[in-house]
Amino acid sequence: MAAFILVACSSDNSVSSKDESPASSSSNGIESSAGQSEFSLDFDDRWPDLYTTLSSICSEYHFAEGEISEVTFDIWSPEANKLNLKNVKGEITDMGNGWWKFSAPSDFYEKNKIEDGDYQIQWYIKGKPSKDSPLDSTSASHSIVLDRVSPEYELTIHKPVVSQENGLHFIQIAPKETEQASKITRFLRVFAVNKETKDTLVLFNTRNVFSEKFVNFKSGKSEWSGAADLYIQGFDNATPNRELSNLLSKIEKDSTKSPWSDVIHGDSFVEGINGTTIHKEIFIDDAPPAVSALKIDLISATIDDIPEFQKIQGDDELLLNKNDTLNISFDISKKLFDQESTIVDLQIILNDSIRDYKRTFEYQLAMKDSVEHFEFKETEDEQIRRDGIYSLSIVMKDERENVLTHSWSKTVRVDRTAPSIMGVETWNVQVPEFSELHDSATVFLNQLGDIEENRSDLSCFIRKQYNQEKSAWKSIGTESKSKTGVDQTSYQFEYLDMMSESDSGTVIFYAGCFDAAANFYWKTDFFSIGE
Repeated sequence: MAAFILVACSSDNSVSSKDESPASSSSNGIESSAGQSEFSLDFDDRWPDLYTTLSSICSEYHFAEGEISEVTFDIWSPEANKLNLKNVKGEITDMGNGWWKFSAPSDFYEKNKIEDGDYQIQWYIKGKPSKDSPLDSTSASHSIVLDRVSPEYELTIHKPVVSQENGLHFIQIAPKETEQASKITRFLRVFAVNKETKDTLVLFNTRNVFSEKFVNFKSGKSEWSGAADLYIQGFDNATPNRELSNLLSKIEKDSTKSPWSDVIHGDSFVEGINGTTIHKEIFIDDAPPAVSALKIDLISATIDDIPEFQKIQGDDELLLNKNDTLNISFDISKKLFDQESTIVDLQIILNDSIRDYKRTFEYQLAMKDSVEHFEFKETEDEQIRRDGIYSLSIVMKDERENVLTHSWSKTVRVDRTAPSIMGVETWNVQVPEFSELHDSATVFLNQLGDIEENRSDLSCFIRKQYNQEKSAWKSIGTESKSKTGVDQTSYQFEYLDMMSESDSGTVIFYAGCFDAAANFYWKTDFFSIGE
């Protein structure tokens, strides 16, 4: 008596391993023809299950002995007025070791316009009798869901150039709408292959995809910057054969360990698997913009009619006074990849942490070349008017939200407040002659308008104006008391050496002082000599 095992198979003649037991039970029936010994399939050791989704009409049977001479089948749809074909000649393949495959002819589907859906299959099998196997004919029936169409996807790549910072939702995958549950993607994966390093990064793995999915990019590796191949691969629930079905089940359980190479050859799934592969080239940009050729200096305005004086500053600072203009220039480097241009948001930040004050200058640059020059120069509207000791940082962010923060090693000290001179007193108003002049004069001043860090010794100067002519400025020494923060201090100086006994009429004296930042302020006093 012959023993039968029914399994599904693909149209490429691939079969399951002969020493592998069927995986599940089925209610598909096998009956012998009239007059023959009755036999049946072992229901506890059968594959596939009832209403298994198959990608082709195909069954495999095992005979302990004997040969098959002919097979036909009937196929019909449970739905009224649908397909109902009888006595279709099937194809027979002797697979060895007692295994036989029965399948529909390759032109059967197109010739009969077979659509995907539910079907009943009845096989009629004729065997060649022998003394050990008197079987002449038998039949087997089973119910299937036929699905020969691979899943299709609407793919939207929102950001063809991505980074790990903004990789969220850079790919949107949506299965095309269908009313058939069989078109649900059984398993979907998305991965990227770095073109340079050949590293592979799995971005997405999920089962039973029936609605749109969003994929992000996170590798945790900076060396992923550059071109990469993006692959989207998915297969549905159709079962090609027992061997591949087992492989697909393993992939579904753990796609990171199971060999995808067994089910995909090149860029396509093997025949019999309803699978779809999409390949796109993307660019991964994890490199922020770069700064080079950085130059930070100042432009000092020339002020006429004041003494010459060099500011006093430390080696680790850049000191700005009220006549200086801060100037910053540097080159910005950024790969454009396949874009005609890219946007870089730029901030120049001066932060006085002591006084909790920050001044930020913001710009948005449309870079059309991979290297572009940028220059910042203070203007009247963009001037740092608030005195303080500032750290200087350049912060740049590209479209992928890669951020560079470049901190200057020096500080920028802003001192744009000159010493306050309340008055100059020669103690003369009108004197009859030279000999009546006071020996010394006094300048009254303070530095209360300056922040404590900017208060310094003051270098003071005087000059005389007589008969519309001004003398050269003369140093009268250094004033040191006002830097302590007193409300007012007086600084005495001699001036008679700038007078002449022949002077008569109105005389004007100027007294002014520089602080360490070279801010200068002066005031005058005048008196008359003679009648």
